[in-house]
Amino acid sequence: MSVRLSLLARQYTKKITMSAKRNIIILVCTFTLCLGIYLAYFNHADAVDVLEANKELMKKQHEVNRAANTAQRHVAAAAIIIEFDKEVGDKENGSSSADANRNEVQVEENRSGEAVELNNEDPRQLEEDVPKSNEKENKVEEFVKKDPTDFDWDGWVYDNDYVSIGDIYTKCEGPGRKTVGKVLLMADKENGGVKSVIKFNVTWPYDIEYGTIHMSVRYDNMELYSNKFDLCTVDPDLFVCPLPAGPQYYDTEVHVPAYVPKGIFYSRAWLVDQDENEVACGISEFNNL
Repeated sequence: MSVRLSLLARQYTKKITMSAKRNIIILVCTFTLCLGIYLAYFNHADAVDVLEANKELMKKQHEVNRAANTAQRHVAAAAIIIEFDKEVGDKENGSSSADANRNEVQVEENRSGEAVELNNEDPRQLEEDVPKSNEKENKVEEFVKKDPTDFDWDGWVYDNDYVSIGDIYTKCEGPGRKTVGKVLLMADKENGGVKSVIKFNVTWPYDIEYGTIHMSVRYDNMELYSNKFDLCTVDPDLFVCPLPAGPQYYDTEVHVPAYVPKGIFYSRAWLVDQDENEVACGISEFNNL
């Protein structure tokens, strides 16, 4: 009897040992998996490294935008030159017709004697040529130097050594789009990590009684999040309906939580008014190390 009990005790101990080993292996595998996920996606670099990485991204995007803006402005400047030449040509044609009529009258008045040939090189015309040429150059120079927006946001960012991760526009795409603000990335000294700061000046053409903010977020080229929010309730401290017509200034900030994974985030948010007209748009790209 004692032998049988001893045998049963051994078998039971063996089962407990095997079960314990199995549980330990499962725990180790689970811990390793969680640690791997944490290190791969949630073990973020410090704020200084994150800011530096996004500053490099900003510089690359700035070069792309500057090249596109330069090409666009050269095309527009060429259009101004063509239009100016056309106006000058029309004026010169009109002046030539008037000179021809004067010549006919002069010849008619001197028909009793020898016809007087008028000098084709009118000194007044030569004097007018110089200011016309200068006027043309001044128009082009004025256009090239003119800032297409009411405020030099890029210059403001570089002068203050800020890190920009996005822009606020009057609309997302299309001709006539103007930059009216910036999305900045700053160290969050209060909560740790980083925060995004949004600043923009915009002139509403009319009272915006109500509207909708649409948002789309992509993560490493994958659709991550899409939603829409009521303008009047999304942030009462930022937007108070109705939004009055005229120039308005907005300033807000959002802490970037630690649970946001590593990777490149591309976001777009646009505001439509009560008539479904797009009146503002924000586009940003954030490299979360």
